[in-house]
Amino acid sequence: MAYNNSLADAGALLGLDGLHPLAMGARVSFSRGRATVTEGTPIEAKEVVGGCRMTQVKSKADAIAWAFRAPMLDGDIIEIRQVQEMSDFPEDVRKAAAGLAELKSPPPDTRRPEVQVTSGIPGMQ
Repeated sequence: MAYNNSLADAGALLGLDGLHPLAMGARVSFSRGRATVTEGTPIEAKEVVGGCRMTQVKSKADAIAWAFRAPMLDGDIIEIRQVQEMSDFPEDVRKAAAGLAELKSPPPDTRRPEVQVTSGIPGMQ
């Protein structure tokens, strides 16, 4: 809780979400133009995303520095990924999405969000 409060106090926390166990979800996979739904926990799942923190920092180095401060347990993993903005996509994709206001990128002078994905339900903080 103190870690999340520190992120919020620094103005870096955009979102914080936990996920229900795999047994409550479903997996949709695609092959040869068809979708297949698998209910519950896939047997081959070895790593599980337990939740995510959406942070907005100036650089990947800043995101890593925040990750070092996270109260994690042995075996927990934080994966840091940058969120794609519309400007990251090719022109044809931007044109196709042009009418969707919610997909438009923020002004170029804003900081780009980094996502810290916490893997492993045990020890999810």
